[in-house]
Amino acid sequence: MSDSQADSSLMQVSQGRGPPPARQPQAGLLDELNGFSGSWFEAGGGFHGMMNYWFRTATLAWLTGEIEAVQMNHAVRDARKGYGLTGLLCSWNMLSSHDTPRLITSLGDAEKARLALLMQFTLPGVPLVYYGEEIGMEGGADPDCRRTMRWDLAQWNHAQRDWVKRLISIRQTNPALQYGEVTVLGDRLAGNALGAAPDTKVQAASVQLDIAPRSGAIYQAADPHTHYTYFKPRNRG
Repeated sequence: MSDSQADSSLMQVSQGRGPPPARQPQAGLLDELNGFSGSWFEAGGGFHGMMNYWFRTATLAWLTGEIEAVQMNHAVRDARKGYGLTGLLCSWNMLSSHDTPRLITSLGDAEKARLALLMQFTLPGVPLVYYGEEIGMEGGADPDCRRTMRWDLAQWNHAQRDWVKRLISIRQTNPALQYGEVTVLGDRLAGNALGAAPDTKVQAASVQLDIAPRSGAIYQAADPHTHYTYFKPRNRG
């Protein structure tokens, strides 16, 4: 199938959005595109959200050192602009799927996997945990990523499962993480940091990850000093 045929088929599918929500008003229609999907939202394709492979690509690239923090921060900002707030909040934040290598296999490091999961639950979007991700299942390219669920509790990474349960609790008790507008702050830090501030105007949260081997602080302006925008490194004059 050519690219034009594929685009035509996807557009025909998108134009069928009407009936499902009419039957089930709470239902959503998601599209699967392996890349940045802003053009589909801009074209009025009819999807509520995306399987956000863009999130996966950027997150893994940053944690493996393929890109720097400035690019990671721009990836979050670009998704907010390209998908729109509603489209982004309705999209799935994915770190692996039935079509990709699993998280721990891609990163090869348990601590980096924990950071990726933290990003999955705190950046705008719906966290989609691929089965077995919560217990540290490995798996390479398809079909290896589709292994049968590991049911032997002795083989589970219980620390990772506890971490995922903690992240679920944090997200459930913080509305700003679920549907807040997001301001990207990490590019104000002269380090390898990602910073975001979800805000519902009633509740705000602060998400900061710095994978550089040094300390720093990000300051967010707040009323009545909203015109202040600055960063002050620790232990400096």
